[in-house]
Amino acid sequence: MLSPVLAIALFRRPAYTRQLFDALSQCEGIEKIPIVISQDWSDEHSEACGGVNVLSNAFLSTHAGELHVQQPKLGIDLNKLFVIPKAFERGNFVIFLEDDHIASKDALRWFIEMGERFESDEQIGFITGYSRQSEEAFRASSPNDIGFAGIGDGEAGFNPSGWATWKDRWDYFFPDGGREYRMTCGEQANGLFDHYMHLRHGELLYKHERNNVTGVDKPKWPGLVGPKIARIRLIGWENAEHTPSEEYFLEHEFNEWGMWSL
Repeated sequence: MLSPVLAIALFRRPAYTRQLFDALSQCEGIEKIPIVISQDWSDEHSEACGGVNVLSNAFLSTHAGELHVQQPKLGIDLNKLFVIPKAFERGNFVIFLEDDHIASKDALRWFIEMGERFESDEQIGFITGYSRQSEEAFRASSPNDIGFAGIGDGEAGFNPSGWATWKDRWDYFFPDGGREYRMTCGEQANGLFDHYMHLRHGELLYKHERNNVTGVDKPKWPGLVGPKIARIRLIGWENAEHTPSEEYFLEHEFNEWGMWSL
């Protein structure tokens, strides 16, 4: 039986954090899901971090969950490797968001429905709520349409902009609490999480396609499932770790059209 938990990683962007929590407060089923928040803290940005902390405590005053403050800060990716395993202590299916991942009202329901539907599907490793469409493609899509990557169109089966996975998949990619990742990445552990996931999925996809020809047993979980119409709106570029400018964000990441447009 699926047991969902919401994991959230935060740092020092109170304006984004407020939008995140405002949207989550309106999500269908939020009252049924335990929440685990981990906030990085930096004395250098104590005012901004303090604002995020106040917002987090206010949100948890009306929603069941726990807040962990990392001082000194862990860093963007090591904070993920803290909060996601911590969330898996409370359930077997984790939905992961950051402060610039704004959920539609039906986003949690989308993740849970897909989690139940694909739990035993060995082709699917992760679920995303992100999609980036033109207005024309958006108008031609239905809220119930599912889009596949990884297996469907040859792309790597991971998208970092609002995603979910099951405990068995997580344990496969990050055995031993992520120690393998830390050893592989060393001092670059903060900043390589998304790249690492794309590489691992690319490797699985290559093996999957090769084994279709050779007849050898296929590897598990190379694929991704996501919506045609987005359930996660990406808003962040200010003080972003991996987005160099507003222009880059608007051209490559911003998804204007989604369930919030209906």
